[in-house]
Amino acid sequence: MTASQTVCCARIWAVPPPPADVLEQLLGQLEITDIPIDLAARSARYRAALSERRMLVVLDDAATDSQLTPLLPVGPQSAIFITSRISLGPANIHRMVLNELTMAESIEVLEAILGPDRVRAEEWAVSALTRCCSGIPLALRAVAARLTARPHWTIVEQLGRMSDEEQRLNEFTYGPYDIRRTLATTVNRLTPAATAVYHHLGTVLPPANSSPR
Repeated sequence: MTASQTVCCARIWAVPPPPADVLEQLLGQLEITDIPIDLAARSARYRAALSERRMLVVLDDAATDSQLTPLLPVGPQSAIFITSRISLGPANIHRMVLNELTMAESIEVLEAILGPDRVRAEEWAVSALTRCCSGIPLALRAVAARLTARPHWTIVEQLGRMSDEEQRLNEFTYGPYDIRRTLATTVNRLTPAATAVYHHLGTVLPPANSSPR
């Protein structure tokens, strides 16, 4: 990374890597070749490298507090941006919880991708479609990508393809937008007991947009 670059990133994969591996990624992006083997030494080398830099460090999909401890702090002139599927414990981070999108926000996403004319031409179908997506941005992007690739489809036709709840996840997967893979990443991190509860709830809870049976 050259002196003019101000961002370095590390991706925390489905199987969370140890913090030593994350530090190796970050040190490599900082063009540091003499990377120590020991975790504590790597952490010290990383902090020293950032102590005099103005840098934004992005850690995507952090899985545990133990991953983050060797990466904090990042220096007085730097900041760190962390995304995670869980609530993280370090007290010196500012938390922001992202909830599902509202109906209005979901429609804005569709308008941005499909164009306002196409969305406003089928307002009722768009409202029903966004309810099926439950305010999940990835689901909206996948459905919008399908409609973008098929400009001759109406939104009513796409809604009809989503009417079968057992097949709906198929419509939430298109190209890089794969909701099944995202869900699998979350489930794979659960304990066996939590996984069993997760699967049980999936079979007994009604969809968010339907009445209880």
